Amino acid sequence: ATGAVVHQRALNFDRDFPTYGTKSGVLPNADAAIVHAPPLMWVAALDRVLTELKDVVDLSQIGAIAGSAQQHGSVYLRGSFTETIASLRADAPLADQLAG
Repeated sequence: ATGAVVHQRALNFDRDFPTYGTKSGVLPNADAAIVHAPPLMWVAALDRVLTELKDVVDLSQIGAIAGSAQQHGSVYLRGSFTETIASLRADAPLADQLAG
């Protein structure tokens, strides 16, 4: 790795993931004090970016990956999360596997 940036990608949640129904990256709510975003949308975005990365870059040449997304967010996991991630498959969308 030379320290050079070899790939950049920006996603717009509203445009690139319309099935989640967000506006400005969050779910619409009549109460402006309540702001929620679907964590599976974040997972889908990460999956898309990493899939695109492997298609355009020799991954053996990557020394580090940086990312930035929402300002902050909380994700609550089920007790079975450890078993879920242990059984993930590379040939299936990550969000689909975590949604159950």
